[in-house]
Amino acid sequence: MEPTSASLQSSDQDLNTGYALYESLYGYVQAMRSTFSDIEARARDLTNCEEYQQQTSRRIKRNTKYDHFSGSTTLDDFVENQTPGQPFEV
Repeated sequence: MEPTSASLQSSDQDLNTGYALYESLYGYVQAMRSTFSDIEARARDLTNCEEYQQQTSRRIKRNTKYDHFSGSTTLDDFVENQTPGQPFEV
């Protein structure tokens, strides 16, 4: 991913090559998303860790003084109700 990213950010990159690199990167990320649960299971086996850091650490409260979030629930409620793996899945 790093060489592709560096090539995409290059100032002398042409549009056709950039498009081809972007398409290949998109395909790679889509393939990785479908195997997320397998990768997560292997990582658990390697690290002997069953929880994400956010499950064991203190929850940081956002400053909502100037937050004009318009909805019946706040963004904090939405994030709090997610499972730890959901932010990585789409």
